[in-house]
Amino acid sequence: MKTAAIILARGGSKGVPKKNIIDFCGKPLLSWTIEQCLDSGIDSSNVFVSSDSQEILDVGEEYGVGSILRTQEVSGDGATSEISWIYSIDYLKSKGLEYDWIFAPHKNPGQVFVNAFK
Repeated sequence: MKTAAIILARGGSKGVPKKNIIDFCGKPLLSWTIEQCLDSGIDSSNVFVSSDSQEILDVGEEYGVGSILRTQEVSGDGATSEISWIYSIDYLKSKGLEYDWIFAPHKNPGQVFVNAFK
């Protein structure tokens, strides 16, 4: 069974600007989620950061995971998570990457993967 994880990380946070790349306990906040995905046993070639921000994608690349650059239409203030998921999954399919399961990681300890898409 082929499994992937997609981390949605928007660059336009209004509450805490650049929250995904700010230092949190010595490393970018996003890196904690990436590490949880890798620690779950999913190979780094099947973990993807999906974002509208190249700065955020660069953090993912530092950890050896894939990047999905989203357009403003699926990343702006009015965009839903669902449309971002559809865009990201369609992007992977366009690259010939098909998965049995795609997981949405959460940042709650003990609940790394709550949502799954088949």
